[in-house]
Amino acid sequence: MKQATDSRLFSSKQSLRQLGGLFLCAWLPLPLAAGSFSAHIDAAHPVDPGIPWDSLLFVQWAATVVDYRPAPGVGAAFADPNNALGPYTTSVVSLGDLSSQQIAGGVPPGSITLGFAQPFGNRPGFDFAVFENGFAFGGGLFAELAFVEVSSNGTDFARFPNISTNTAPVAGSGAFSGWDMTNVHNLAGKHQGGLGTPFDLSDLVLDPLVVSG
Repeated sequence: MKQATDSRLFSSKQSLRQLGGLFLCAWLPLPLAAGSFSAHIDAAHPVDPGIPWDSLLFVQWAATVVDYRPAPGVGAAFADPNNALGPYTTSVVSLGDLSSQQIAGGVPPGSITLGFAQPFGNRPGFDFAVFENGFAFGGGLFAELAFVEVSSNGTDFARFPNISTNTAPVAGSGAFSGWDMTNVHNLAGKHQGGLGTPFDLSDLVLDPLVVSG
């Protein structure tokens, strides 16, 4: 599994950051679920369902690139941050991957910060979603996961609490190492391409940055 990296979203009063995936504000039988959270193709889970890109729940998409800092080695063909703007497509912008040596050496992960035309806040239910380009493989998901952070001033970012209890890929998933996403929560990229991973700002009500205003 790829190291979780970083990214952001920003509007005049609202920011969101993601490290290691890409931001963009087929129904199949579900695999056996081992954990408490949604599988990579599950759009009906009570906790964290994937949200189809064409859902009427979406009222706006990321409109501007505030900052883009890919990890070393991202090729030019995958380094256009404007691919993260507007409605979901299969075009991508890469934040890059880090080797174990780079991680040990303190090389920062890739990040992207995006802005919205209209600020948004905490409302009942999910407040935004993040799309990645993972694909189903061997009963799991070949995924590039990302931490997600938000800010009300574009400077101080609160990271969503997140969980991944996976210690090995799905047995027999082969070279692409499919991972069980029912063991993953609040990390962007846990759903396959076309399904957005939802986030609820209520998860941050006890974060020190939020409490302090």
